Amino acid sequence: MLLLLSFLVVVVRVLSGGENDYLDELLGRVRELESLTKTLEKEIVMHNQGKANDKIRRHLQGVDELSLYEEARQWNSWTAYQRRKMKNGQDRRLDELTNNFEEFCSSLDTAWLIIVSLICFLLQAGFGLLETGQVRSKNAKSVLLKNTFDACAGGLAYYCSGWALSRGGIKENERAPKPEFAGDEEWMLLPDAQVESYELFFFQLVFATTVSTIVSGAVCERIQFSAYIIFTIFFVGIVYSLASHWTWSRKGYLYQAAIVDFAGGGTVHVLAGAASLVGAAIVGPREDFEPPITEQNDRRNKSSILEDRTKGHDATLSAVGIFLIWFALIPFNAGSALSVCGEEAGRLTSRVAVITLLCGCSGGSVSLIIGRFREGYISLEYGQLGVLAGLVSVASCCAVVEPWCAVWIISPLAVFLFWSIDKVQKKFGIDDPLRASSVHWGAGAISILAVGFFASPKYMSQVYLNGYDGGNNKCSPLQGLTIRLDDDFKANQADTARAL
Repeated sequence: MLLLLSFLVVVVRVLSGGENDYLDELLGRVRELESLTKTLEKEIVMHNQGKANDKIRRHLQGVDELSLYEEARQWNSWTAYQRRKMKNGQDRRLDELTNNFEEFCSSLDTAWLIIVSLICFLLQAGFGLLETGQVRSKNAKSVLLKNTFDACAGGLAYYCSGWALSRGGIKENERAPKPEFAGDEEWMLLPDAQVESYELFFFQLVFATTVSTIVSGAVCERIQFSAYIIFTIFFVGIVYSLASHWTWSRKGYLYQAAIVDFAGGGTVHVLAGAASLVGAAIVGPREDFEPPITEQNDRRNKSSILEDRTKGHDATLSAVGIFLIWFALIPFNAGSALSVCGEEAGRLTSRVAVITLLCGCSGGSVSLIIGRFREGYISLEYGQLGVLAGLVSVASCCAVVEPWCAVWIISPLAVFLFWSIDKVQKKFGIDDPLRASSVHWGAGAISILAVGFFASPKYMSQVYLNGYDGGNNKCSPLQGLTIRLDDDFKANQADTARAL
């Protein structure tokens, strides 16, 4: 607009040719107007900026410290909520992983017990072959018949009454229950019995049938089939079940007396050996049995110790039977930990397996040397029975002794005691064709006493630390004649041991 006015003024001046003073004045006013317009534009810009600043200033003046604190608190609360949300998600994920791991461990232990039980069931085949090879050929079929049906009758007896009598449930938060004579739970695995552990029932049933099989070797060739089946039902269904309850149930007398019997040195082997001794004494010697001539140095008379006691017809069957027994007794002892999940459980199981294997080697070697000096020649029978005595010698103590102690002390002691007992029984005219009584109750007694004499405080704490009586560690006076009576060494039974 200003430019247009200026242009008009110039045109007028040119056309008129006069009035110069008037035109100069008009031009000056136009310039003033242009300057005033620019100044006005600047003031408008500054005014608008000032209003904006005043608006911001007024807004800030209206916000007090309490409002600012409330806004900050709301922000912190939202941040904390987000953190809690993330933490809860992580906790739920961690709980899921923990539950999955526990389920995996439970499934792994279940599978382990079932596999161990299946292998231990081969003891029936091992004892059957050993007994068949050690008797005369005319009685081989009878021996196999008894071994087959003592598993059948013993299994049914344990199912009907043995499992219930051996059980001893502990109520929640009941840390020091009163001892009881027998259990009273889960009769015949009925629907209302609420069975919690079928795999443990399987494992214990294999133990129960093994007990009756041991006795069959001491009375073979002299007992009727019907009488033996009746004995098996009574022995497995009542006697062994009560013994296992006293030893492995937390309400058992021996359990609360702090008796440590990890894999049945007393409950299985001593009990079966004592029953074998009584059975052999009751049925008497075989018709052609004649005690050897004593007080003579003739080598032939010395060898009659075996010739009169073990009239076996097949050494091959006996040897195969021993190897099966050796193979099955390793998981028999190692599986008594009931678990392989976790570093400590795996180490315990492997240590027990190694000790059991080595004690069989040690027992067989020592017995072979004894046979060489007694008989004058290397005897297969001496070696086989030494292996069996060595395996039995660590049944109770295999979890709590050092390997070197088991190999060089416990197993040789068991072999010497076994042959000493056998010699005493021979003098009394007790005919035990397989020497089942002297092997099992002699070597089994050594395994129980070895806990008191040779148990390691470190292993005792690892295996039996979480007992119901609070974790005092001291061996029972019945074990090792109180050779370890320190106040900090009391063998309390743990839930990880084979507690029923």
